[in-house]
Amino acid sequence: ERAEAAARGALGGERYAAELARGAALAPQDVVAELAAAVTVAAEQPAPRTPTRR
Repeated sequence: ERAEAAARGALGGERYAAELARGAALAPQDVVAELAAAVTVAAEQPAPRTPTRR
């Protein structure tokens, strides 16, 4: 149950549902690979600028 919730969170509801519909088995290492790819993409993008208090 926790693994399914983690996979749904990592893949997003739509992709998770599509993977289940195709009959794909979501293994923990697949979820980890997806998370690693997402972190890499996020790290390559500049951080949003936020106003600072003065």
